[in-house]
Amino acid sequence: MRRILGYLVLSLLCLVLLAFAAIHIQQRIVRHEAEHLLADIRSIDLRHTTYAELHPVLNRWRHEIHYDGPCTEQHCDMRIAFPDAHFYDNGFIFWDHLWLVRFQGLAHAHPALVVANISIRNGTAWGKGFAVVLKVWTSSPLPRSDSEYLLDAEAQSVSRFASINFYRDLALHPDYLVGKPSACEGCEALYVRFTPYVDPADLSRLMQFNLDCITRWRACRTQNDIMPVVWAQIEAEDQLPYKRRRCSAEVIELTARDAENAAIIEIASAGKEPSEPRLLLKANLMQSLKRATFWKVGSEQSFSISSESMARAQSSAVRPHTKWIALFDRILEHVDVEPCGLIPLNDSNLKLVQQGVVQDYAAAEPDQDENE
Repeated sequence: MRRILGYLVLSLLCLVLLAFAAIHIQQRIVRHEAEHLLADIRSIDLRHTTYAELHPVLNRWRHEIHYDGPCTEQHCDMRIAFPDAHFYDNGFIFWDHLWLVRFQGLAHAHPALVVANISIRNGTAWGKGFAVVLKVWTSSPLPRSDSEYLLDAEAQSVSRFASINFYRDLALHPDYLVGKPSACEGCEALYVRFTPYVDPADLSRLMQFNLDCITRWRACRTQNDIMPVVWAQIEAEDQLPYKRRRCSAEVIELTARDAENAAIIEIASAGKEPSEPRLLLKANLMQSLKRATFWKVGSEQSFSISSESMARAQSSAVRPHTKWIALFDRILEHVDVEPCGLIPLNDSNLKLVQQGVVQDYAAAEPDQDENE
């Protein structure tokens, strides 16, 4: 009986050691694949790398690619994820097996999900991204909801920055943002957002991930651990004072890029709101410059303009039968003009707006909330 018990204990120990080794070998494989995938994503030069030039990358990851709809040279959105793209689609299913997750924690392994994406438009790469999500335990892998959280780091391209073009950050660098999500329950996260027009040197610096976090014995716990370069910039920028931006030519162009809609309008009526320092307008659409699909040419639409926009637009000049360029967002039935979003219609302003609209390469596609 003692001999049998001894064999059982030895067999169990061997199984545990084999499982321990298998988990760490798997972590090494994930890290190795993540490093190669990151190198491939970093090598893509947005607006320049062609679909044909991407074939070696696509062939290398053909078993991990998940296509978001039909894929053609003219329009293709793809995602590469491992351990498996379907885990990503279904909300980290592989993390729902608690017994496996707990054992990984005891073995000082770090369950990781790696996701990358590529977007093709008209035969050229216009979008790319890379993200790493790690499971972290605050102390030990105990079955308590407060003993774990997700460490989430991502760098993702966008076509526009959705109504935040007057923030301090874009005054510092108009083609990328770094930051922390405003609401991240049960996670520590940071992000980089960038347009296809970002300086390649900036993007190379910002797309640095510490993939050692996947395999190291001592767990990465903070944003600084996973993306130290980005975290250092976030902390530095948090110390800078907010400065109001003038409606310069550059700001008008950026506002046109980032606004949801752009249109040439003719004022039908204008009046101040009794209880608030806002200007209420009714205007007819003369020409859509970007989206504005809810508004038919020749029909009337009501506007609300903040006091800040009123001052910049010289509200005394906003009179019936005058023509303007409006850059605005629409939330449900409420239309609100952007700061620097009501500008006189003339050739120079129209050219600036058109230059900005062109940069939003997804303007003709269904609008999505691209930012945190």
